Amino acid sequence: MFEVLEPSPEGVVRVTARDRLSHEDYTQLVARLEQFIAKHGSDRCWIELAGFDGVEPGALVDETRFAVCRCREIRRCAIVGDWAWSVCMTRFAKAVFPEAEVRYFEHCDVEEAQDWFHPRLAAASLVAV
Repeated sequence: MFEVLEPSPEGVVRVTARDRLSHEDYTQLVARLEQFIAKHGSDRCWIELAGFDGVEPGALVDETRFAVCRCREIRRCAIVGDWAWSVCMTRFAKAVFPEAEVRYFEHCDVEEAQDWFHPRLAAASLVAV
């Protein structure tokens, strides 16, 4: 399941991903992200993986389609989560957003992630409550 968190400071797209992600999850997420980007614009994406259990093959195809359409717009992406899945998702994000800076951070390093991601927003929490 995905959740687009609002309000997002200064047009930052903030997403949490939980459980196993399906085609239906990505369909809903892409619709929300398209609305958000059209309204606020964004060049930064904060992805938090909490209790994440993988991606179904159809969802991976959906992610790739979305990324191809938006790959030049994303400049910085922080992925915060548990080691195994976050590393895989970071590698995937680096491949589909070739012009973006993409970094992985563990949950215990969230302050470092906030500082790297957007120094002006470090004081305002980017983390889901």
